[in-house]
Formats: sequence, C-alpha cells, structure tokens
Amino acid sequence: MNPKRLRFPIGIAVILAAIGWLVLSSTASTSTYYVTVPEYFTKGDEVRDRPLRVSGKVVTGSIQRQAERSELRFQISDPVHPEQTLAVVYRRAAIPDTFKDGAEAVVEGRVGADGVFEAKTLFAKCPSKYESKQMPPGPVSS
Repeated sequence: MNPKRLRFPIGIAVILAAIGWLVLSSTASTSTYYVTVPEYFTKGDEVRDRPLRVSGKVVTGSIQRQAERSELRFQISDPVHPEQTLAVVYRRAAIPDTFKDGAEAVVEGRVGADGVFEAKTLFAKCPSKYESKQMPPGPVSS
C-alpha cells in the first residue's frame, strides 16, 4: 500500500484513540461511590482513601458552626439505624439554605485519618418543603 494512502487511516486511528482516552480519563476522575451511613460502616476499609458520597439525615442538635473558620461540623445517620452516626466537617462558606436539623443531606469527600468525614460538597433538602399538601375529604363542588 502507498504510504500516502496510510496517512488517512492512521490519522483517524490517532484521533479516535485521543477521544477515547479523554472520555475514559474524565469519567474516572468524576466517578464517586455512593453509600448510606449503614453501608459506610459495613464496608469499612473498602471505602477508605477514596472519594465517596454518603447520604443520611442530619442528627438533631449536632450542628456546630464556627464562622471565623468557615467550618461546619455535624453528624448524619440513617432513619432506620439512628444509632450509627457519621461525624462530618464541611469547610466552605456557602451552606445550603435547606440545611438544618433533620434534613436529608448528601456529603461528598473523603474520610480523614481521625475518622471524620471531610466533605468538599454538601447537598441538603428539607423533605416537608417538597411534599404535596393533602386536600381534606369532602364534597366536590362544581
């Protein structure tokens, strides 16, 4: 085969390989394992030293704000297993408006050497705010 005819297929192969590498490297860096608080304690060392997301309810009375250091400390637990709590520290100035005692929270980060979850991202929602209101039973007027 003529060397000039080989340029096109080789060029296409190089471009496809570069695109494949970009896709694989971007998805590998953004993939994060998602667990609940009980799953976190069950998996133990399996989830240590890797980025992960943990979901749970904010334990009532556990929120401690330190404004001078832009630090928020709290605990999350699972409604089914409230005895299992995970201590979390979040060091960012922006705290979601819906973050409060009893709110559902998802934290993303890593577990520190001291066993405290160091959150880089905090998502919170208040379930009662998003539930639909029930209409009282009664006659329907037309």
